[in-house]
Amino acid sequence: MNGEMEYIACPICESENYSIVYECFQETGQFLGRIKTTFVICRDCGFMYMNPRFSRDVLKKYYQSSIHASGRVYHDTTKNSSHVVRNKNRVHFFAGFITHDKGKILEIGCSKGEFIDMLQLERWEKYGVEPSPISANEAKSKGIIVREGFIEDITFEKGSFDIICFFGLLEHIYDINNFMNIIDSIIKPGGLLWIEVPDSLKPVAQIAEYFSFEHLSHFIKATLCNFLYKHGFGNVVFDNTVTDSRIRVCAQKIDDKNLKQIRSDSAYSELMESIEHYKINKNLLENGILQRFSLLTERWHKERTRLAIYGAGVHTLFLLNLLDLSDLVVAIIDSDPKKIGTPFLGWNISSVAILEKGEIDAVIISSRAFQDEIYNKISKHNNLEIVKCYK
Repeated sequence: MNGEMEYIACPICESENYSIVYECFQETGQFLGRIKTTFVICRDCGFMYMNPRFSRDVLKKYYQSSIHASGRVYHDTTKNSSHVVRNKNRVHFFAGFITHDKGKILEIGCSKGEFIDMLQLERWEKYGVEPSPISANEAKSKGIIVREGFIEDITFEKGSFDIICFFGLLEHIYDINNFMNIIDSIIKPGGLLWIEVPDSLKPVAQIAEYFSFEHLSHFIKATLCNFLYKHGFGNVVFDNTVTDSRIRVCAQKIDDKNLKQIRSDSAYSELMESIEHYKINKNLLENGILQRFSLLTERWHKERTRLAIYGAGVHTLFLLNLLDLSDLVVAIIDSDPKKIGTPFLGWNISSVAILEKGEIDAVIISSRAFQDEIYNKISKHNNLEIVKCYK
């Protein structure tokens, strides 16, 4: 992608003094192919970010056209699914900060509006911003006023909202300072900001790359605080009940000129150590999968097993790059109804109904986050060998 990569200074403190902490190759699908990514840590404030990164135009085209873009990930919304449980946990934490029986709340990237709906804010004016027309329409059916598009292209009145929230979004934003300037202009003085981002001190070894090229910014609690202070948000409260690899935080817009960034040598050293552990664990995981599957594939070849892989996404791209299964796989299965019948690496994606026809002998589940959900969905099929990539 010559000419489409750009180097930047630290988005938080604007220093150009950084160290490379992690480099890897990533599978992105047909749009960008296999790419090399580099992540650095600012030596002055400890912030981690991708550098160089793709230009704004390349990223915009990717999100608009690629079926593998994170905004298109299908979520099971049945009772007790991981998506529903996560929203319940968010509600449990954030609802405790609501002190008024009416006001205005905005969720940026509201998807189908499940979170705001779950808050049960009967007397509140509920707003959402969502680029997907299909998701926006579902959110509207829940009584949410949705503006379709991106927040950078939408105008709200100054000081409109008592609460603004966004989850799994900030790490994707191309210009995080411009984004926060927009937030600053439309939130009321004393208003609350609810955020959730991946925790880069807890990187999870998986087949797909944890440090995705989609994530331009990588936060830990210290650097997230610095970023919030920079934009006038204080009274920061973290959800310490979170047990997975994410940071959930509530902050307040306050009139305090003393909110200054702090130099964080500990953030730099903690991140360096954490990522070294991640490299070791990822190598162990991949070697373990190779050893385990070498025995399985030998048997499957002898038994002429009809094999399917569950998951038509980046995890399967990485898995097939790691393992040569092309002469065994007869189907790719996915839960997303929008993908059914579309091509994926030479196969047409099938629905889970294919398992009822007796045409599949074994299934590999490539996903990590949804592994147990998928297993529970397909384990009812008798005589079906199910293999998880993650024990």
